[in-house]
Amino acid sequence: MSFDVKDLEAIKSINEFGSINSAAEKIYLSKSALSERIKKLEARLGFEILVREGYKVKLTRQAKFLLAHSEQVLNAHNELINKAKLIKDNVEAFFKIGVSIIFPTALSMRLFKALSQEFPDTEFNFFREVLSGEEMLKKKIIDISISETIKDNANLDFKKISSSDMVLLLSSEHSFLKLPKKDQNLENLKHFPQVVIKSTLKENSNIGCVYDDAPRITVCDDLTKRGLILNGTAWARLPKSEVNEYLSSGKLTSLENIEETKTVDIYLAKRKSHSESKIVEFIWKFFETLETHIN
Repeated sequence: MSFDVKDLEAIKSINEFGSINSAAEKIYLSKSALSERIKKLEARLGFEILVREGYKVKLTRQAKFLLAHSEQVLNAHNELINKAKLIKDNVEAFFKIGVSIIFPTALSMRLFKALSQEFPDTEFNFFREVLSGEEMLKKKIIDISISETIKDNANLDFKKISSSDMVLLLSSEHSFLKLPKKDQNLENLKHFPQVVIKSTLKENSNIGCVYDDAPRITVCDDLTKRGLILNGTAWARLPKSEVNEYLSSGKLTSLENIEETKTVDIYLAKRKSHSESKIVEFIWKFFETLETHIN
């Protein structure tokens, strides 16, 4: 016994319209061609597909059971067609983007929204990474990288797209601020623990320490890092764009009097072998006219 997707589409259309004429138009067949298809299908299946009620046709109980179990097949068939169109147009069905945790969230959201609107049939995976964008790109864990450190000119194309002001700060309730003003200096700050985030890739030993000679608390995500700063446990650098609200409300205090804010450049990078991708091309152009320095 065998039947193709057109058989399933025919049954679905008849169930939807209750009419041979309308169903035939929906699947681009003549009325006679659809009727003949149903007769041949009934012969192969060994049971009737249709029952007439006046001017309308309905599916038999067996046909309704068959249709219920065919929805997954029809959905998979349609999805396969869409994926084939994407491949033909050099648009990936799946696309992975690595984004540094210091890249402004507001800009990430604008990019993600634009991508979902331009490529609605592509499944996007977004990775927030720490000091690992270049390695993840070279290992093909991601398809494009937005990160702060790119060095490989031989295998990667990259360009500066943004910069982020990294401000040294701590909780306004931190014990350091209870020291006399004359003792609030860098050497005394180092007596208190700093909080740092471990790199995304395990083999990368660089965990982005502010100072190697200060005690440290190591975490795996920026939310925990921010939480430890806010509750007065530790100090660190954070992107100013992500903490302006806390600075304005007085919950956090900037230590710019101790050390100047550092501006870190952020780059968009792609593999040179990945130049034909429509998605890569779209992202590359997305940042050309976008003002991306956030402070």
